[in-house]
Amino acid sequence: MRKAPKRHYRQDAKNWSLVGFAAILPWLIYHCPMEERETLLEFPCDFPIKAMGRCDSGFEAGALTIVRNHVPDFDAANMVSVASRNGNYLSVTFRLRVTSQAQLDALYRELTASEDILVVL
Repeated sequence: MRKAPKRHYRQDAKNWSLVGFAAILPWLIYHCPMEERETLLEFPCDFPIKAMGRCDSGFEAGALTIVRNHVPDFDAANMVSVASRNGNYLSVTFRLRVTSQAQLDALYRELTASEDILVVL
């Protein structure tokens, strides 16, 4: 198995584990096969995913399309969008009902591969 890349983490003790996990999650998804890692989640479960992009890129519709490809019964009422202070960026949080780790991994892979989506948490 490859070594995880070194990252700079915030030293805020309250948020370190969340920041550290969010920073390494994409690496885990791409480099660790399912049989080499365990999940702490019990499926099916509700899982929030946040995506961020530019307001003018149409990323919100693209992200919604990707989410619906992986979670066909997703209701847009479970989606919250918040614009940045200057209106340049938009964050969208999807509250999903996922049924497996493989489904979650595939969704993360497709969201992070989109050019309109800048960050996925």
